[in-house]
Amino acid sequence: MSEVSPPPPPPATLVPCPLCALPKDPEVRCPSCGMTPEFGPDRPNPFAGATLWLMAGVIALLFGATLLVVALTA
Repeated sequence: MSEVSPPPPPPATLVPCPLCALPKDPEVRCPSCGMTPEFGPDRPNPFAGATLWLMAGVIALLFGATLLVVALTA
């Protein structure tokens, strides 16, 4: 009796790489730039909304503190 081979897996849907925009399998590392799949299309953007404004505020605060220190020591 001959063994029945399992059906081949369905072809992967290619998605554009978020870094280099070349089409790639969403489950594997990009063959062109090496971007890992952790930043896939189904993950939320970490630099949106409150996080973005918090980071901008911290940068502005550090810039202001540095400017104040330089102005007071000059």
